[in-house]
Amino acid sequence: MKKSLATIIACTVLASNFTSFSAAADDESYKFVGFGLTHYDDLANLDLSHIEIDLVPEVSFGLGKNYQLNEGWQLSTEISLHYAKAHFNGVVENESENNFSQGQQSFSGNYEALGLWATSRFKYVSLSENVSPFIELAVGVVQTNHGTLFGEEKNSGLAYKAITGLEFEIANDMTFSIGFGLSDNDNNL
Repeated sequence: MKKSLATIIACTVLASNFTSFSAAADDESYKFVGFGLTHYDDLANLDLSHIEIDLVPEVSFGLGKNYQLNEGWQLSTEISLHYAKAHFNGVVENESENNFSQGQQSFSGNYEALGLWATSRFKYVSLSENVSPFIELAVGVVQTNHGTLFGEEKNSGLAYKAITGLEFEIANDMTFSIGFGLSDNDNNL
């Protein structure tokens, strides 16, 4: 199974994701709306030799709850709905048995994803008043759609994300996070 590296920057109101901006309603449970940017190294279920994808904008909303594990550690759990859409360019290597029609064919298309995610984020809150390193694990049910001039491919299935990064408190009940990790959000769905 091919994995995609993901660099994520997101703004989340009331919770954080990959890179995110968040705002929380109270100390225990909260509702949130998030905005994020993700860079995928690859779109794994497209049979291409090379893909260049723009930053993938994402919007999410959901419910979460914080648990103070001890003085230094906090656990946040969330259930959220995510929608992402971006444009991509791809190249296919053409190879034939007689070597007469070798070459490359390039094309572009659109990528869309809609998913329901369950996320757990472990934060070390004793490092600084406004900065917390975190590890985030997420499992989701995702539907993807790749559309090109050659047609459309829709897939759905389970996906996961594993991310590590830093969360910055930028205002009261608002955070901005940046992270790097692995995702199979688009693998073999």
